[in-house]
Amino acid sequence: MPSGQTLTPDGYVPRLIEGRLDTLLQAFGCVEITGPKWCGKTWTAPARSASVTKLDSPAEREAVETGPALALVGEPPHLVDEWQEIPEVWDAVRRHVDDSGNKRGLLLLTGSTSLKKSMRDRVRHSGAGRIARLPMRTMALCESGVSSAKISLRSLFNGAPLPCLRRETEIRDVVRWCCRGGWPANLGLPDEIAIETAGQYAQSVLDINVIDEGRSPETALSLMQALALNESQAVTYKTLARDMSAGSRAPRRRHHRELHRAPRAPQARRQPERLGAPPCVRRPV
Repeated sequence: MPSGQTLTPDGYVPRLIEGRLDTLLQAFGCVEITGPKWCGKTWTAPARSASVTKLDSPAEREAVETGPALALVGEPPHLVDEWQEIPEVWDAVRRHVDDSGNKRGLLLLTGSTSLKKSMRDRVRHSGAGRIARLPMRTMALCESGVSSAKISLRSLFNGAPLPCLRRETEIRDVVRWCCRGGWPANLGLPDEIAIETAGQYAQSVLDINVIDEGRSPETALSLMQALALNESQAVTYKTLARDMSAGSRAPRRRHHRELHRAPRAPQARRQPERLGAPPCVRRPV
């Protein structure tokens, strides 16, 4: 962890990932925190940073476009947020670490989206040995305060005795926790407000990310519904194609081909079927 003052946001809730992040900062010159949008990357990274460059800011992005190394100027550990806006920053990071004599804990990278296919050829080096990648997920129940965290799987595997604890939990509690999700920004919100996040999040993926990848939003929605139908079990492409088409043989063949084919070229954005549509219902075969 940085010894000096950091940019920890007001109201920040500590995350389990911090221990692993501190270890990687001691082992590598740079750490990229990856993960889904809104999982807390841009909350946790500033808590380990002394300065920041935000490339979603038009003024800062315009300056860095003239020289990617400008994104790295700042007191270390220095955070570059939304680095994928200017992919050349990645190679600039690699050179910066090399030029420093392989000092550790210099930089952090975060981004809300993966690098678009059309921009991937602008990155020349893998970053191996200089940049570590750390995946981040939404909050676990012990992080959001739902669980007491009094039982640790690690301690049990290390031979610690199993404490005698009991908590009354109903199915409706589990359903509620699943529906509201582990988004850090939803902490403290009423359930009826927090549950809106997941639907809007998925709709955003369909409306923007799926089309940017050259895929069909309608097919992606059907796939999401089929995956939900087959939760917690191994499933084949054939089963997914069947559930995506709800038993109709012609669409089933089309969906099976869609699951195996290469991405299409990006198309003009169309509004996909809304998430309020009824899910697929498996029919007897």
